[in-house]
Amino acid sequence: MDEAVKLLEQLGKQLSKDAEDALLAGIITLLNEQCSRKNYPDVECLRFFLVAPLLHLFARPELFENLHSGFAFCLTQLDPVPTRVLTGWLAKLPTRHFARLLRTFKAVAPHVLALPAHTTRAGALAKERGLTGCMRLMRLLHSANADRGDSALVRSSFYLPDLNNRVDIEKDYILWVQHKGQPDHFSFCDYPFVFDGEAKTKLLRADAQLKMHQAVQQAQTQNFFSAMTMAGGMVNPVLLLQVRRDNLVGDAISHLSKFPPEELRKPLRVKFVGEEAQDEGGVSKEFFQMIFREILDPLYGMFRSFDSNLIWFNFVSLEDASLFHLIGILCGLAIYNNFLAGVAFPLAMYKKLLGLKPTLEDLKELDPTIGRNLQHLLEAESAEDVESLMLTFEIEFDYYGELRRQPLSDRPDEPVVMGNRQRYVDAYVDYMFNTGCKESYAAFHDGFHKVCGGHVLALFEPAELRAMLIGEEDHFDWAQLQKNAEYLGVYYAKHEVIVNFWSVFHHDFTEAQKRRFLHFLTGCDRVPMQGMSAVKIRIQPVHGGAAYLPVAHTCYNLLDLPVYPDKDSLRRKLTQAIEQTEGFALV
Repeated sequence: MDEAVKLLEQLGKQLSKDAEDALLAGIITLLNEQCSRKNYPDVECLRFFLVAPLLHLFARPELFENLHSGFAFCLTQLDPVPTRVLTGWLAKLPTRHFARLLRTFKAVAPHVLALPAHTTRAGALAKERGLTGCMRLMRLLHSANADRGDSALVRSSFYLPDLNNRVDIEKDYILWVQHKGQPDHFSFCDYPFVFDGEAKTKLLRADAQLKMHQAVQQAQTQNFFSAMTMAGGMVNPVLLLQVRRDNLVGDAISHLSKFPPEELRKPLRVKFVGEEAQDEGGVSKEFFQMIFREILDPLYGMFRSFDSNLIWFNFVSLEDASLFHLIGILCGLAIYNNFLAGVAFPLAMYKKLLGLKPTLEDLKELDPTIGRNLQHLLEAESAEDVESLMLTFEIEFDYYGELRRQPLSDRPDEPVVMGNRQRYVDAYVDYMFNTGCKESYAAFHDGFHKVCGGHVLALFEPAELRAMLIGEEDHFDWAQLQKNAEYLGVYYAKHEVIVNFWSVFHHDFTEAQKRRFLHFLTGCDRVPMQGMSAVKIRIQPVHGGAAYLPVAHTCYNLLDLPVYPDKDSLRRKLTQAIEQTEGFALV
């Protein structure tokens, strides 16, 4: 490939304008002739599809209508056998060549989207054909990338970052739902790998708003006819959850388990019994913080914690399935209503929710010690090394202080040897993530999908779904946090106390302290998937003097900041306050 690149680069430099035009016309003619062809007499003919994009002509996205579109359609309509051959070649391409191929066709979409709207049907169809062809080719590259192992490009390599500014993503999703299965309708939702986190957040919000609107509209219609006919009671257009602070879990189970899916998809409003506070978002946020902290408490014994600071289903939990069903519903409601949840599940949980199979790599994340031991077993070079471990097809676990064994096959006393070690590892992983927690996970899965099931979930990858629930552990744009700030009372952006506050925050605090402050302010040390722009901070003055510490109302991201006389006082008191933080933090 390197030689081909050098040769074609030299050719591009030496071609005259007339020769270049002739070459372009020749390629377009060839593509038009081959456009209906689905197979070739020899696989060597397929090398054209690897070499042709190296031509300098493909670096010009303005040629999309004939060159890129024609090439993409020729390639993506091949029969399954030649497609598999090409995909295999692409998976083995050196990273620099694979990345170049991706950049070539990825550049077409922004160019086409930036073009002015066509007034003719033919012009509009040409734009759509250009987008369709290049998106199909990018889908092929995305599939090949999944087989590239350690040399795979990162997920963000496929993102179209300008998509949010060029496309009405919510409208695109609604039309996709309405026209799903119709081959003549183009939608970016058929190519979800091009959506970045912000775009997928919009998709989920669009889906939630659509279903919430439908639920509210249905309730309003039912209320109208009930009023007209004097039959039946009125239907609440929101999901009103009334709970007592001293019986949070019990009340939540009692109410949420009775609601059908369409009720759970209404906008959530929480009311604590005996309290007057109206839920404008803050009460729901407090509810999620409290109930996740309580229900995931080790005292319940529902989940087992690991050295990785992650949790997984307890194989010997004595709790009823209704509790796991409740946690699934709560996770779905948190995502659906745009709240972060303090649940330290491994990536395997989100894989299972999306119908994907956990692997040994997932076990390494959850339980690094066991994962490494199993990896060493697979890498052992001699039969003696394997047999010296004296393993059998069993798994040991703690049952309330008593060591118990669970068979991994019909022959639990079968020794692990070179010939069956892969089967042993596969059985171990399967037990950890599937067999050992079958009933508990099934209840959790049903609860989650009762709220979040539908078309939009399939557009997410596991890591993205995790970020929707617990937030991102990077992307800390602290300057954006300051831009989002709102000041109350006598405070304003240039007030001495506010200037001192941001000076301490930006220049005196370490990165760890900044995250600690975020934890102090919001109850969580992570950022929503849509970034820091979604985190709003409100700062208000309080009386009482410089002896008092700042106080955070995490339900409202509200900071009570006393009027400290100088920067040093502010630094000391703010540092002391954030070191006493409660809330949830995920490592």
